[in-house]
Amino acid sequence: MITKELIDYVRSAKASGMSPNDVRKALSEQGWPQEDIDEAIKTIGGTKADSAAKPAMPEQKTRSEPMTSKESTAQPSASPAGGVPVQPGGIKKRNPILVLIFSLITFGIYFLYWLVKTTKELRGNTPAAPNPWIIILFLIPFVNLIAGLYYYWKYSKAINEITGFNAILLFVLWILFFPAAQIISQMQLNKKAA
Repeated sequence: MITKELIDYVRSAKASGMSPNDVRKALSEQGWPQEDIDEAIKTIGGTKADSAAKPAMPEQKTRSEPMTSKESTAQPSASPAGGVPVQPGGIKKRNPILVLIFSLITFGIYFLYWLVKTTKELRGNTPAAPNPWIIILFLIPFVNLIAGLYYYWKYSKAINEITGFNAILLFVLWILFFPAAQIISQMQLNKKAA
């Protein structure tokens, strides 16, 4: 299925002087289906035009590896499915105090939501982050203790990998006084937010 972002990319690539083969190669490296690429090129036409600017690459998949400093300064791009623009680095800035207050007044429901969202943000920047589906195990008695320890350790390691904050200290805070761990985690994530 051809999307507007794909058509726009091919159009701007044509205007910048990229050959159809270069466009095919760039888009296929991003994971776009070859049929969609060929159809978009056919729709726009495969001739070259003169211009100095190179088009911004539309993103096909979420990132599983950390972004380089060059990539993290890039402009936000849209997903090929017409989704919401993704911020560079994928980390959202939140007020740490409000995060804690919302977690307390919703009796932990917002905390679970926040934990899943920040874990997904971490997973977009480091492979050390835990899988957010592990949170389901928090609902099973006794298993939740082991799952919680594992989850918070992986979460702390991911924060450490991205921000350099001490993983052991954060892990101990998750066990002994989770509100402080939540605030510190959000403060550290805010440092890397776009």
